Amino acid sequence: DGQPAEAVRLYRQALQSHSARQPPDRHEILRILQRLAALLQDQGDYAGAETVCRLLLQHCEDMRGKQHVDTLKCMHCLAYALDCQDKFAQAEDLYRRALESCDAALGQTHTQTLTTLNSLAVLLSAQGRLTEADPLFNRIVHARMLRMQGGHSEP
Repeated sequence: DGQPAEAVRLYRQALQSHSARQPPDRHEILRILQRLAALLQDQGDYAGAETVCRLLLQHCEDMRGKQHVDTLKCMHCLAYALDCQDKFAQAEDLYRRALESCDAALGQTHTQTLTTLNSLAVLLSAQGRLTEADPLFNRIVHARMLRMQGGHSEP
């Protein structure tokens, strides 16, 4: 089925078009990069997704700052692409950096914080590092219980 390949081609074409404009449409470029990264990951093209996620993260940091939720989602997206390519040390480092930023900027019970925390815990668990993963899983359970009790809400 050629639809996914055609979609990738169209996103790349749109990216080139918006980048060539003076001034470039930075918001549209960001949206295209987000969609392209998601599409490549859905197709299992994690090397391609890694490249796009690196560019996406750079754009997000420049436009929104390092602590913005969108930037933190981009960090997670890149870490996931690395994780899927068995680049575990790089993925772990990025998950940990993203988690530290999520904790500081969004709080310990924010959805993005918990998503990043879960990804890190799964990565560690898959490597047999259960003594490191278990406290992270426990933290997730505790945070979700707080949220269910109405103790914390997202902005």
